[in-house]
Amino acid sequence: MFLPRVRAVIIIAAMLLATSAIAQETAEVTEYRVVHTWPLEKAVQAFDISPAGDFALLSYKDEPPVETRLDIHRFNLVDGTSETIRLSPKRVEGQGSLMIRATAEAKAIAISENGETFLANWPSYIVSVHADSGVMQDVTGIRDAGSGHTMFNVLEFAPDSTAAFGVGSGVVRFDLTGTTGEGIPYSRDVQAPGGQSLAVISATKIATGSSQALTVATTGADAPDCVIEGMVKDLDTDPVGSRLAGAVYDQEANATDMVIWSLPDCQETIRWPTGVSFVPDIAWLPGGERIATAGGDGQLRFWDVETGTQVHSLAVESDAGFKMHFSDDATHLVTFTLWGDRMLRFFESQ
Repeated sequence: MFLPRVRAVIIIAAMLLATSAIAQETAEVTEYRVVHTWPLEKAVQAFDISPAGDFALLSYKDEPPVETRLDIHRFNLVDGTSETIRLSPKRVEGQGSLMIRATAEAKAIAISENGETFLANWPSYIVSVHADSGVMQDVTGIRDAGSGHTMFNVLEFAPDSTAAFGVGSGVVRFDLTGTTGEGIPYSRDVQAPGGQSLAVISATKIATGSSQALTVATTGADAPDCVIEGMVKDLDTDPVGSRLAGAVYDQEANATDMVIWSLPDCQETIRWPTGVSFVPDIAWLPGGERIATAGGDGQLRFWDVETGTQVHSLAVESDAGFKMHFSDDATHLVTFTLWGDRMLRFFESQ
């Protein structure tokens, strides 16, 4: 009689532990609801959301060419209003007769960690702007020896906002510790080839992803920290900068895997299939236990980074790719469509 009772107690205890684990897992899943939507006039060229999640900035592709003017569209996510910030670098004192190419679109946008400043890239120029007033604080001409102008695919601030990095055909580091209105100091002493994606690990260390490889590099070093072959579509670091996540595309299989590497040794720790061919955007969520991926099928998926298992999904679009940006605490989410109905959507956690 004693042994059956022991077995019964063990079975009941196991059931209670399993129920507790399921409840804990369910509690960790965050649901999101749409608060505001905006129809977009055109395809989006550049985009970012403030760390606090209260506003977003974007630039459209193919804006009508206007000499010495750049339009940045601001969406106030709390009240659902929007406005246009119109910039002209010719008005900045101390910059002489700086001229820009005939374009009115920003190639890349990044908002600082405190939300007070943003950077925008014209071809050949980087501008620093006060986010609330729209007043330009600095404008800097950036020249390449070959093409004569510099365009970035991505701009991103360092976690402490003392530096920022731009990635395009190469990598440029901007020193933001003492700007004076007479140009932002910049350097090209990061031994990385550039690319389409960027993760800023610290004020002196970055990772870039291209159609060829993942490269991790430190400012001022003679060679990259590591180079890993593969077509990397997007990158992000965990909240403490100890791990790197990448969406790696396998052209032969027409599929994308999520891969986690440890830092600073660049060792692969886990890899799992996303189940879709196209993953244009990924984001590491607060706490470091979850990663979100934007799928080309319109689904936003949430993954456990230790096991590679999907824990939740959210239908954002109907069979359309999208880009996404979370606020720092992941309570706010903004998405925009890459094709189809071209909508900007603002979500809040619930």
